[in-house]
Amino acid sequence: MATNKRRNKKKGSCSCPICDDLIEDETQQSIFCEGICNTWLHRCCAGLSKAAFSGLEGSAEKFYCPHCRLQDQAVEISSLKEALASLQRDVAALQDLQTTGNQSVASSPEEPVLSNPRGPLPSTRPRHPSNTGSDRKFNLIVSGIEECASGTTRRDRLSHDNEKLSSLLTSLLPNFSEQSVRDCSRLGRYSSDRTRPLLVVLNRSCDVTTVLSNKSSLANRPNIKVNRDLPPSLRKTRSVLLTQRRHLISSGIDRSNIKIGKSELYVNGRKHGSVVGQEYKLARTQSEPLTNSTPNTPSTFSSTQSDIDRAPADVQESS
Repeated sequence: MATNKRRNKKKGSCSCPICDDLIEDETQQSIFCEGICNTWLHRCCAGLSKAAFSGLEGSAEKFYCPHCRLQDQAVEISSLKEALASLQRDVAALQDLQTTGNQSVASSPEEPVLSNPRGPLPSTRPRHPSNTGSDRKFNLIVSGIEECASGTTRRDRLSHDNEKLSSLLTSLLPNFSEQSVRDCSRLGRYSSDRTRPLLVVLNRSCDVTTVLSNKSSLANRPNIKVNRDLPPSLRKTRSVLLTQRRHLISSGIDRSNIKIGKSELYVNGRKHGSVVGQEYKLARTQSEPLTNSTPNTPSTFSSTQSDIDRAPADVQESS
């Protein structure tokens, strides 16, 4: 019996949870995950070759995406860990009995004791930070998580960072699991004077969006900052915009009326200025009094702009 793995959908009615892009039926192949995801994915995002995809057509086998398969494997691994712990307890009990029975034998060799590994093993995955524009959408920069002291073993450092990161993401990502994080590493050289930020690579870009939309819940933890992994040029631009925003707030403008775009700053829905050549330039206007209310801000004007621009709909309010 043919399955519904490729049932017709309305054009653009579904987004792939892996790449967060719309699925177009006319030009793109897609497959339905019957696991926890319970949604459609692009063929490539599901990790299927064209031959494998063709082989699944008409198959009665259910398809599970890599994310769902990892979650199932995590359950199996937890069960195996519990079975191993029980076996180790039984072995330890047998060793105790054997030691008691051999106490009268002075020359009895000491029985070997099986080691009991505890805690997460250090990651053996190769470190491949995502630097391209398409890969950065999976990245987050997390600042403010305390770092282990110099001399701490790599195993303990990794265990510490993973535990702290898991605790943080659990509060920001409702469906967080161990499989949500692809990689986690400190940026820069170690210094006792400061804590290095963490570069966190998630498996799904939609999880990145969820974390960023929920970061306002960290208001009671002002030392923790969660931001997108921006290219160096955009990081500099955003730094200039944030500096200008602080000037505006200190001049008496309500922070809720200030919004930051890609390279522009908007006040009350109107463009206040933009970053050009890594410098902030005020928008030239005859009717907007905000340019005269910030004496501590740069006063470079655009010579071609004669009226102030409205803020675009996609401008986000700075946190």
